[in-house]
Amino acid sequence: ESVSLSRDFDAFSVSAGLGVEPNENLFLGINLLRTERAPAPEELFSDGPHLATNAYEIGDPTLGKETARGVETTLHGEYGPLSFTVNGFYTDYKDFVALIPNGEEEDELPVFEFVAHDAVFKGFEAQADADLFSVGDFDIAARAQLDYVRATFDDEGDVPRIPPLRTVLGLEATSPHLDVRGEVEIAADQNRIADYELPTDGYTLVNLAATWRPGGEDHGLSV
Repeated sequence: ESVSLSRDFDAFSVSAGLGVEPNENLFLGINLLRTERAPAPEELFSDGPHLATNAYEIGDPTLGKETARGVETTLHGEYGPLSFTVNGFYTDYKDFVALIPNGEEEDELPVFEFVAHDAVFKGFEAQADADLFSVGDFDIAARAQLDYVRATFDDEGDVPRIPPLRTVLGLEATSPHLDVRGEVEIAADQNRIADYELPTDGYTLVNLAATWRPGGEDHGLSV
């Protein structure tokens, strides 16, 4: 069956911020926002199997705009070789679009529908950087990151596909000819899950990278 549909949206977003510097090392900021997002084509018109997610997805051509109202706060400091930033956020969504199972099956795949529910997202991001010391031509620096988001529907239940608490610890050595970086990402267990999702165990991911510049910083070749 072929259906001809046309949807038009006019989305409007606005934000306002205020920042103060209590001293030369510290910055405090707050940002208020109201944003609108038009639903994506797949959220409106999907009707078929999506093998990458092992689901039969059905859109809703009557979906309206997704509206978010929120507040974000920022604390940034620089003290000699140490700098840090902490961001916190709280966002209230009206008609947040999510992919939710309806309990049916089509083409031997579970059926998921794009639906709109009011939802609240809240969380934080934190990062600290430190220039530690120098060894020969190498400057040694460290970085630590932490981020977390909690997302729930207003009626009940958790929003699907939300990542767990995550920590990233990194150490980097830089020089004119060679950069070396090691990074450890640690994710916590995720037990706050939506219907049809499974709890996930925490994991640790190790990343190693090196960049070699045979001609030094002033030449274009790097490996």
